[in-house]
Amino acid sequence: MKQVDPIKDLDDVRAIYNRLKKWGNHREAELVMLGCNVALRISDLLKLKFDDIKTMQLEGEDIGYVELEEKKTGKPKRLTLNRTALQCVERLRMNNPKAIYLFQATGNRVKGDPKPVSRQWISTKLIDVKDSLGLDYSLNTHSLRKTFGYHAYKNGADINVLQKLFNHSSVTETFKYIGITDERVRDVYLSIDIGL
Repeated sequence: MKQVDPIKDLDDVRAIYNRLKKWGNHREAELVMLGCNVALRISDLLKLKFDDIKTMQLEGEDIGYVELEEKKTGKPKRLTLNRTALQCVERLRMNNPKAIYLFQATGNRVKGDPKPVSRQWISTKLIDVKDSLGLDYSLNTHSLRKTFGYHAYKNGADINVLQKLFNHSSVTETFKYIGITDERVRDVYLSIDIGL
């Protein structure tokens, strides 16, 4: 299986988002931003419907949440939507007020019942934007989920919590998944300086 990287530089996340918007791919831009903020697999992200998004008050602030069954594992999952994620949902709703799915397919080829865009469509857009921006790492739909984990860990999230969030069997698997292993080894070397 091909190595897939998280987006380690937040400026790259913003550049990807802005380039997609510039190209008129608003739906895809919001998918990138939402995907980096919710850590869902692309199969679960694409099947989200506007009716799945719930809100509640937490310490005087509106937060969002979604309860779903993960497609890959069949396990129930409840995830919280932060402010940025809720703003993505609001922009998606404004851009396509009659849509059922957050990332609903549109255009002349869409026939029958509404359905989300395909994973292949999103992959193609990510490859296009990666090439356009000259990014030198592997970028695909799974990068969004890994990006969440990478930045959560870098911002102090407990690796055990991330292990649970990703349904991994070990923290070693989680470190590898979010692309931290080599950095951790390097940081150990740099943190020890036994000298005169």
